[in-house]
Amino acid sequence: MSSLSFLMLTSCGLLGELPTNIFQLPNAEFLHLVQNPGLTGNFPDFNRTSHLKYLFVMGTGMSGEIPASIGNLDSLEYLALSLNNFSGLVPPSLGNLSKLTVMALAGNSFRGNLPSFANLNHLASLDLGFNGFAGPIPFNLMNLTRLTSLHLESNKFQGQIPSSKSRLKNLLNLDLSFNNLSGTMELDSLHVSKNLAFLSLSFNKLSLLGKINSSASFPNLMTLGLASCNLSKETLQNLDLSHNFLTGFDQSPLVLPWSSLLTLKIDSNRIQGSLPVPPLSTVSYIISNNSLTGEIPPLICNQTLLQVLDFSKNNLSGQIPECLGNLSNSLSILNLGSNNFHGTIPRTWTHGSKLRMINLGQNKLKGLIPRSMSKCAMLEILDLGHNQINDTFPFWLGTPPELKILILRYNKFHVAIESPIFNLPSEYFNSFNSMKITDAEQLAYLQADISFDMGLTNKLPAYLSFPMMVREYYDYSIIVKNKGLRTEYPKIIAVLALLDFSGNRFEGEVPESIGALKGLIALDLSNNLLSGHIPSAMGNLTQLESLDLSLNELSGEIPQQLAQLNFLSFFNASYNNFTRPKRKLQRSRGQ
Repeated sequence: MSSLSFLMLTSCGLLGELPTNIFQLPNAEFLHLVQNPGLTGNFPDFNRTSHLKYLFVMGTGMSGEIPASIGNLDSLEYLALSLNNFSGLVPPSLGNLSKLTVMALAGNSFRGNLPSFANLNHLASLDLGFNGFAGPIPFNLMNLTRLTSLHLESNKFQGQIPSSKSRLKNLLNLDLSFNNLSGTMELDSLHVSKNLAFLSLSFNKLSLLGKINSSASFPNLMTLGLASCNLSKETLQNLDLSHNFLTGFDQSPLVLPWSSLLTLKIDSNRIQGSLPVPPLSTVSYIISNNSLTGEIPPLICNQTLLQVLDFSKNNLSGQIPECLGNLSNSLSILNLGSNNFHGTIPRTWTHGSKLRMINLGQNKLKGLIPRSMSKCAMLEILDLGHNQINDTFPFWLGTPPELKILILRYNKFHVAIESPIFNLPSEYFNSFNSMKITDAEQLAYLQADISFDMGLTNKLPAYLSFPMMVREYYDYSIIVKNKGLRTEYPKIIAVLALLDFSGNRFEGEVPESIGALKGLIALDLSNNLLSGHIPSAMGNLTQLESLDLSLNELSGEIPQQLAQLNFLSFFNASYNNFTRPKRKLQRSRGQ
């Protein structure tokens, strides 16, 4: 068969010893002997005149050592010898096969140190797993910059992982698990390999440092193995697992085990079950947009350092614990929106409150707004919409100087008995100073600035140690009705000012003072019992993009001043009692 160039004997049930001269055919380029476990034999010496490009001998009973003469196969591009009984040392001559793109030697009994593969510049896949290789991982492996897959798992490699691993910019798969590797490693050091889909460092003697900076992202990571990597429950401070497909916690702990944790972000997953309580050290706890059920555990009220608490967009139920109000001296963000909470709003808000956002919207809360909420003087956003609150307009809230968004929509707000003429707050509107800002060029976003002390650095002596302050940010997000549609703003531009009082029982006239709120982007007074004229002062709301006055009892003419609202793209005044403007008819002589 001297002219044979292609031989494929895959899963043929072959038995017995393979004739060695098959590997010495003068014109053979492709030999594929796969999945014949009854096939035995050894490799012969390879000729220098061989034209072999593809050598696949996988899943057979072939044994013995690989001869040094394999280095004669200088045309070889694919070498796959996995899942056989080969043994001994790998000959250094393998490093001469400069055209190799794939080398797979996994699942044999090779031993000893790896030879130098520094000349294999075209190698894209190297699989040496499940053997007995020992010694350090050669530094020259890190020069194979075309590698997309490197498997060294289940061997006896020792020492540290080469620091130059960051050169492997094209890696998709890296498996170093089940070895004797030691030393420390930062995940940061792999951030150059941005395409990583599979990473496993499990079951070594590594001490893994989990600090990841903002540039160390792994957007394609599907599998991460960090078992037995000495990740310490006592030292972990920042954990961000958001926007994944996690479904729960192992053994459903009541209290999470990371005793030094400062920030925990596990939002936008598929986590089910009850709400776990973070450790007392936690400053920011964000577990929104999951499938959590049950009630808020009372233990959460022991978290005296919390600045951000976001449980929104879950299926939590029960009453909001009264003790949450006691945390207002530390909390900057309280977001419990889009759940199934019932009962009344907590009444325990305290003087000196630092709260800048309270979102209790889209729940089933009833009763009155507690008067103690007036102590939250730093509020920028208050959302109580889509509940069953039965109260008069909360004048007593005071006038928080930074209030930009106030949503009371779809509750049961009504006229106060002592004020039968109107109950929209004329003077109150004059005090909304943050809603008067019209700097449309301001592109900043509303963010909560979270600062916290990470403790003493580097365990220096007491006379040299100093606290390290860390600053993080929480982007406000909210669902509002704008331009007739419910819209979610994942970030809120700092100049966004919005009032939504729709779906209540407000009566009386719309006060002229509303014209002072020149920064308003959206105003929704629809579906109430408002009467009288539209105030001409609304023509001053030059930033207004959305105005909804529908489903009221307004009358008279629509003021011409509204024509000055050049940004207005949504205007709904339907279902009112407006009249047509009077026209002066000029009659010519003889008519």
